[in-house]
Amino acid sequence: MMGIKLRIKSLLFGFVLIGLSACSTSLRVGWFSRNLPTQTTASYNTFTGTERRKIEVDAGDEVVLDVQSEVTKGDLNIRILEPDKDVLKRIKTNRDREYKFEAEETGNYWVVITGDNAGGSYEIQWDITS
Repeated sequence: MMGIKLRIKSLLFGFVLIGLSACSTSLRVGWFSRNLPTQTTASYNTFTGTERRKIEVDAGDEVVLDVQSEVTKGDLNIRILEPDKDVLKRIKTNRDREYKFEAEETGNYWVVITGDNAGGSYEIQWDITS
C-alpha cells in the first residue's frame, strides 16, 4: 500500500515539473493593458516577459510612432522589428519621443516590448500614411 502512494506522489511530482518547464517565463503583477488597432498601453507593478504588436504596412508607407514610457524599476526594452525580424529601431525608455520610418517592404513590422522585473508604464501609438 505504501509503495502505491509513493508512486502516485512521484508521478504527480513529475507532472508538476513537466508543467512548470512548459510554462513561459512571464510575470505580470498589477498589470492593466489596452490594445487597440493603432495603440498599445500598459501599466504594471512588475512586468517580466514580452508583448508584441503587429503593424501591417505597404512598401513606401510612412509610419509615425508616439512612444511614452516610465520605468520605475527593472528594465524595459522597446524595439521595432522589420518583417524579417531584424531590429529597425531600439527605443529609449523614460522619454516621450516620436519616431518615424518609411517601410522599405510590404509586410508586418512589429513593436516588441520586453520587461525584466520592470515597474511603470508605456503607451505607444502609431499612424500610417501612404
